[in-house]
Amino acid sequence: MIAFLDSIHVTLVMTLWTIYALFGDDARMLGTSMTADPYFYSFTIAAMTFFITEIVLSCFCKPDYIFGFYFWLDVISTITMIMDIGWAWDPIIGTSSSSASSGSQAKKVAQMARASRGARLGSKASKLVRVVRLIRMLRLVKLYKHGTNALSKAKGEELDEEEAMLAQLQGQEAEKKSLESGNTDEPLPEESKLGKKLTDVTTKQVIIMVLIVMLSVTLFDINTYINETTSYALGLDLIAQFDTNSAGTAFNQSFNSYVAYHRGLRNPLVFVQARNLSYDDPTVDDSALRTTEKEYGSTSNNTLDDYYVSVFDLRSDTKMEAVLGILQTLFVCFMLTMGTFMFTKDATDLVIGPIEQMMGKVKRIAKNPLEAAKTEENEAAALQIARREEKAKDKLRTCCKVKIGL
Repeated sequence: MIAFLDSIHVTLVMTLWTIYALFGDDARMLGTSMTADPYFYSFTIAAMTFFITEIVLSCFCKPDYIFGFYFWLDVISTITMIMDIGWAWDPIIGTSSSSASSGSQAKKVAQMARASRGARLGSKASKLVRVVRLIRMLRLVKLYKHGTNALSKAKGEELDEEEAMLAQLQGQEAEKKSLESGNTDEPLPEESKLGKKLTDVTTKQVIIMVLIVMLSVTLFDINTYINETTSYALGLDLIAQFDTNSAGTAFNQSFNSYVAYHRGLRNPLVFVQARNLSYDDPTVDDSALRTTEKEYGSTSNNTLDDYYVSVFDLRSDTKMEAVLGILQTLFVCFMLTMGTFMFTKDATDLVIGPIEQMMGKVKRIAKNPLEAAKTEENEAAALQIARREEKAKDKLRTCCKVKIGL
């Protein structure tokens, strides 16, 4: 079963589902309308089913998996996918997109007023959703690890610790010969178990650091906790000041000014109701907009919420957010990759490399002391020759600089 879970075919399938989990919701907001949402929700449920199945099978088959680092990584990333299923997530945050176009005008306004109160919570939750969604990309780290192992097994290149050390020593000797002959096309030595362990630990640390930084950006942003006052709500407050005389000229003028100003914005006014006056844009059906594509305006006076409400079309902003979300995901993937590579390279050059060279020398001495001593003498002689050549080159460069007057 472990061989099946780590096989190249299963890894490829899970990689495709992971890519969908990362970019599917942004693609939905960017390129489709509300009518396509059920299909995306169904795909998300299918992806969750695959991920849950993988988690359950791994718990039974893989030692040290359950309650380990990758177990929690898989569980948390799978749970976050609920946020992409509107059938479940919209009722949770109180922004269920039930049609408000049916029934009387009073019923429509009351439904919008309730939706505006739920949207205040939903706007705060949506700011965290984008950051939490980035946790899913950590599955790519695990899938990359499994994919590498699967390819190695398919090619018969899985080595134990002694074989890896022998391969590395052979690779070092081949590298010396290739440098002497000017040929640098020799393959690199196989990574040892010590190097793999260090790579795994370093990758986990980089993942945790990047996630903490990403989450802190949102957690310490004041807009996460406080909704800014906009002209959407402030304008309704100004109209509501004349509520005691809703048939008067001041009330009508303030209403007309509100409509005229907000129709020309980047996020235009779709619908507004103020007591007995209303405006409904005939070119836009607000019931066909997603909850994330609408912003509600209401008065600060809760007793008047059911009489003053406005709806704005945010599709231009949501499309831009989707593009930025895709770019952000790609950027964080790039930073994770580069961070892991740089940390691992430094550790290999400064720690793993010298230790493995020392272990190789010890094994050579234990196997054949005389041959090891001879090899050591040859290496020391080659090193002295290389140093003399380097000094000669330095002297030659110095003489050339003096002659040309530098």
